Amino acid sequence: TLHSNELSGVLPEALAQQADKSELQVLDLGDNTFDGMLPAALAALPHLTALDLSGNLLQGFLPDYLHTNAVLNDLIERRQLRVSGNDFACPLPRWAPHDAACSTRNCPLHHVSDSRVCVPCRPGYFRDALAVLCGRCPTSQIAAEDADVGIVTDRACAVFTVDL
Repeated sequence: TLHSNELSGVLPEALAQQADKSELQVLDLGDNTFDGMLPAALAALPHLTALDLSGNLLQGFLPDYLHTNAVLNDLIERRQLRVSGNDFACPLPRWAPHDAACSTRNCPLHHVSDSRVCVPCRPGYFRDALAVLCGRCPTSQIAAEDADVGIVTDRACAVFTVDL
């Protein structure tokens, strides 16, 4: 096991080179600081019965081969593929591992992650590039002629009385 060994960097594609020579059944790389995307080499490990990649800095969309590769899909179905604590992009596919989550950092402005997809902030709230939660829009003075239209705010936050 290489769990919590302070390993870092991109997961190597070289995993595939060892796959034919190895009967590797359990690969535990959890709680390190691996970054980048999941390498396609994971699909070349035919004897895996458990794979732990949780607690790293992995990012990007979950690759389709996790679902289309029979060995990896079996790990997902048996909950033996662990990927929690990474920074995957939204939306997550329907088949995503049970513990997978996507982060707000990967959502467009004015949206937040519900851990599976990006959802818009509710009316009267916004999220800027640095925030992880929606915040209340700042309101400014309401002009008398604008009272029937709504509240005047900055450009990023248009609030209309019908939304309140």
